[in-house]
Amino acid sequence: MCSTFNSAWSGLREQDERNEIAAWIQGLPRPLGIIACNDVRGYHVLDACRMLNLAVPEEVAVVGVDNSETFCDLCNPPLSSVLPNAEKIGFEAAAMLNRLMNREKLEQSQILVPPRTVIVRQSSDILAIEDATIAATLRFIREHGYRGSRWSEGNAPAE
Repeated sequence: MCSTFNSAWSGLREQDERNEIAAWIQGLPRPLGIIACNDVRGYHVLDACRMLNLAVPEEVAVVGVDNSETFCDLCNPPLSSVLPNAEKIGFEAAAMLNRLMNREKLEQSQILVPPRTVIVRQSSDILAIEDATIAATLRFIREHGYRGSRWSEGNAPAE
């Protein structure tokens, strides 16, 4: 099944946007994966999942686009993101503009540029485990495993 959440970014308050996204997610079968149009929208999806008490990435895996590193790392959980090939996109756009300015006929109106890579972070990084109890146990260990250790004073190791 494939579903799309369409939003005009019409200036709705962030909470209204989150509520609309949550209502959309609520109607989807789980487990599921969501790719957001950018990292900010990926954050909105994570926020909606938190509101619905959905486990990320066990029930909903989330991937953004643009790989705004600091922003992605500050999301909870850290947001996986597609790193676009901006240099290639710019080159192709400039070449297309040059052809248009020279009144050349475009062979194609769309050029697909593959991304550089996907930066995997916690929002999509999970083992495929069907047993819900084991998945919940692994999630608990991942979120709380450092407590009681030398890192429990707020010095958790970098991931």
